[in-house]
Formats: sequence, structure tokens, C-alpha cells
Amino acid sequence: MNSRDTVVQRKNQVLYALGRVDKEEFKPSDIEELVRREFPSTAQVTMNIGQILSEIARSDNPPIKKSPKGDSYTFVDSKFCICIRMMLKKNLNGKVEKVPISEM
Repeated sequence: MNSRDTVVQRKNQVLYALGRVDKEEFKPSDIEELVRREFPSTAQVTMNIGQILSEIARSDNPPIKKSPKGDSYTFVDSKFCICIRMMLKKNLNGKVEKVPISEM
């Protein structure tokens, strides 16, 4: 998640969308569609979803990796998708929040 509080929270929105993806292999356009649907008030013309996914895939212990084709991504382990789905929620203002472990 973002290390600081931002107005749009695009990275957090992308992580939230990753938890909602229903495909084994997904493209940046699939994630962008989910972000636009889940967060319509902050969906801009260009959102740089591909860049954010690339950044996530290059992080230490990444939850996703580029597929061999190079134009899509897959989860390193399907458990990451389940964990993201359980750990992130939208609040009443439409911002992404981490669910405390004590509430799971």
C-alpha cells in the first residue's frame, strides 16, 4: 500500500483490484477496468496502471509476476489474491483501507 496518504490512492486501488481479479492471467487493461468500475469518481483518462503493476512485480517478494508472454501478469501464488481480497476493503468514502488482523 502507499506509504503516505494520497488523495487518489491509485496504488491502493490497484492492489484492491488485484484482489478482485477473476482470471489466472490478467492484463493492465483488466485491472484498469476494475479500478474504473470500483472507483469511478477518481478514474481519470490516464491512470498508468501498467506502470503500477510493473512496480509491484519488481518489489521485494512480489505478489505478481510478468507472464512469459510479457504482456500480462499472474499471481506468484494464488494465495496472494485471497489474502489481498481479505485484507483490503473500501470504506464509506471509497478509499481503500487495510483490515486489522483482529477483525478477520
